[in-house]
Amino acid sequence: MTNTTKSVIEITLGVAFSRPLELNGRIRKGVSFAALTRLQKQYGLSRSELLTMLVISQSTCRRREIEGKLSVDEGDKILRYARLLDLALELVNGNRENALQWLSRPNRELSGETPLSYAQTGAGAEVVRDLIAKIEHGVVI
Repeated sequence: MTNTTKSVIEITLGVAFSRPLELNGRIRKGVSFAALTRLQKQYGLSRSELLTMLVISQSTCRRREIEGKLSVDEGDKILRYARLLDLALELVNGNRENALQWLSRPNRELSGETPLSYAQTGAGAEVVRDLIAKIEHGVVI
């Protein structure tokens, strides 16, 4: 990301990844429901597709929308997927279409799962981040 381009994390959560204490505080206090909508827009997904990706039920989503805030766990998931899109964008030199394709394409290093589905857990997201780092550093996979 260039200095003039906001990261997906910053667009979605309103805090730069380079400010981890502030980011952690924002998530622990409860991220605004609007962050879910902003992440949906960043990925170009339907609400149903996004909720499936985040493992959030429709009824929970409706409750959160009324409350105006997400739980800590849900905010953490928003951060996880915003971070993955930022990393994928860096991997493909900022080309959003290519980043979304890479995240949505089955990957043999992830047992044939897509990076998006593999990242449904924190441990899975860590594996995807490591895979991106290996690719960036030219490790043959």
